[in-house]
Order: sequence, then C-alpha cells, then structure tokens
Amino acid sequence: MVENRDNIIEQTTAIIWRQGATGLEFLLVQELDGIWSLPGGARDPEDETLLDAIKRELREELDLETSEYEITPTEVVIRFLYDRPSSSRYGKTGVLSLFLVKPINDQDIAPTADLKSVIWCNVQAAKNTLVFAHHKEIVDRAAKLISVN
Repeated sequence: MVENRDNIIEQTTAIIWRQGATGLEFLLVQELDGIWSLPGGARDPEDETLLDAIKRELREELDLETSEYEITPTEVVIRFLYDRPSSSRYGKTGVLSLFLVKPINDQDIAPTADLKSVIWCNVQAAKNTLVFAHHKEIVDRAAKLISVN
C-alpha cells in the first residue's frame, strides 16, 4: 500500500460489467469478512501506475489476465474517509480511481482465495448490496459512463 505523508491512500476500483438478462450488470465481490465490495484495492509500492495496480488486483482477486478483458481508465476520482474503526486505515483518506472492465468471457470469472464469492447484479441490486457509500456512487457514475458509450 502506498500512503503519502498526508495519510492519503491511492485506491483503484474496477467496474466489471456486461449486458445481462436484466440489462446492465456489474460484478460484485464478497470479501473474506463477508462484506460485498467492488474489485480493486490500494496501490502497492511495486505498482508504477494506477493501471498497474488495478491489473494486479484483478489478477489477485479474480485470476484475470490482461488478455481476458478490455480495460478503460476513466476520469472518475472519488475521495472518501475510512470510517470503520476496525480498519487499520481508520481516519485516513482514500482517493479512488475508477476503471471500466469488460470481460471477454464473463462466464469464467470466479474468486480466488482472497475472496469468498462473486455475483452479477443489475445497477439497483448492486447499490442495495454494497455497504460503502463511495462504492454506491461509483456504481451510479459507471452506469452513466457505460450508457454514454
């Protein structure tokens, strides 16, 4: 994890999306602690760029190689406060950058040992399932970006 002197943690988040039976669907991941989230995480020191960070996170969490998806960086950046007292990052600021990820074959996406489970959800179900407000905002912003393209 890269943290600067101002207690800011650079984060990446992927909206993995497809057109499913219920329209636009996003992939949610269930962390080992049971919380539903979006794929991604903090930039590590070995990550030269945020793009490197999200590619690493997709490999670690979902065993996805770059040949298995198309990735589009966005200009969406959201700042948030880590407000869960149980988190080692409590009180620090996260700066989250959004990447849109379109898998080539969405049937093969499965969690690695870093996660408990994955599910595909339409936009409303994703917002109802996600815990963190900044993730719900990401879902809204991503849905608008995808519908424009």
